[in-house]
Amino acid sequence: MKLNSSVFTLTVFRVSSSNQTAFVAAWEALCSAFLRLPQPPATNMTLIQSTENLELFQSLGAWHSLKDVQAMRTNLEIVPLMNAMVALTEDAQPGTFKVIGVVPERDNLLS
Repeated sequence: MKLNSSVFTLTVFRVSSSNQTAFVAAWEALCSAFLRLPQPPATNMTLIQSTENLELFQSLGAWHSLKDVQAMRTNLEIVPLMNAMVALTEDAQPGTFKVIGVVPERDNLLS
């Protein structure tokens, strides 16, 4: 597997059931804006919801560099969209992570 990013953003959100539809719409609007950045995400953004706690969401994005993440977080179009999305949550815990290891895909293990 060839990894085309070295940095990931991972944000954990707690969203009440009454705000979840608006939250997902705000997340989609934010991701659309990411595509207009000079350095957009390296791959698709992903939003997942816990199957045990339906108020818990996680957003994961791969980026080419830490510089790209820092630029995204200060972009004049992104900041208000991010703030609007976070306003729909009970809690938001953003983080930036670097890749430490990768397990090869099964097909690559067999060759």
